[in-house]
Amino acid sequence: MSTKVDIDHLRKWIGKIDNVTDYVTPIVEQRYRATLNMDIGNPKDGDPVTSGLHWMLGWNLVKNDELGVDSHPALGEFLPPVPLPRRMWAGSEIKVLKPIRVGDKVIKQSTVADIQVKEGRTGLLCFVTAEYNFLVNDEVTINEKHNIVYRDISKSGGGSGYSKDIPEKADLSEKIFMHPTILFRYSAIGFVGHRIHYDHPYTVNEENYPGLIVHGPLQATYLLRAAEKLMGKPVKSFTHKVMAPVFADSEYMVGVDKMDDGSVSCWGATKEFGVTMRAEAKF
Repeated sequence: MSTKVDIDHLRKWIGKIDNVTDYVTPIVEQRYRATLNMDIGNPKDGDPVTSGLHWMLGWNLVKNDELGVDSHPALGEFLPPVPLPRRMWAGSEIKVLKPIRVGDKVIKQSTVADIQVKEGRTGLLCFVTAEYNFLVNDEVTINEKHNIVYRDISKSGGGSGYSKDIPEKADLSEKIFMHPTILFRYSAIGFVGHRIHYDHPYTVNEENYPGLIVHGPLQATYLLRAAEKLMGKPVKSFTHKVMAPVFADSEYMVGVDKMDDGSVSCWGATKEFGVTMRAEAKF
């Protein structure tokens, strides 16, 4: 029996606002660098943080008994109570207005912007768009529009029309072996409880995936940083879309190419699923 979604009820959550305060200490920056296999260095107050760290800031702190079955905060508070059990990061668009710096007090202001229900290849899908503003001293440093997709647990994997064809060449390419420890460390930085990133029995037996899932923002971080390495400067905007899941213990391939208009086209891929993420960076 297919799950019914009362879109009129869910749309009552549009406009809901949530604020979370976070602090960028030197040790947070060092832990983030170590997770990305970078030299941890000796960051000082005022130094710009490593790009992508904002995705680890401002996660809601709730007690254990306020978590859902998947160990995300239970739905119905900030996010709407979508009755579809599988919740995934579908992509986002960020605009960097000012750098976040070590020592900053950051307020993440979240707003439910839109809710849509569609029929997809794997069945009924519900898309929730949240808008995030990362404020430092009452000024927006980063604006992000983030898409979350919910669906039934019917098939392992799924995706958004991913392609098995992996580009053979790129202006800059990298390979990262997605060891489970990387996933654990990444979750720990942001206090992210989502079980699909660390609880193998749950992920396989309850969500029907073949293995632990690599975080969507972690995949995007590797693409974003590769684009910055190619151009030698930080991005001003970055848009990415998840095409298919990436699993732990796989080799993640990243490629970036400079376009004629000065932007950078980015892709992430695995041998099993082909291209799993596409992105565009602008400078």
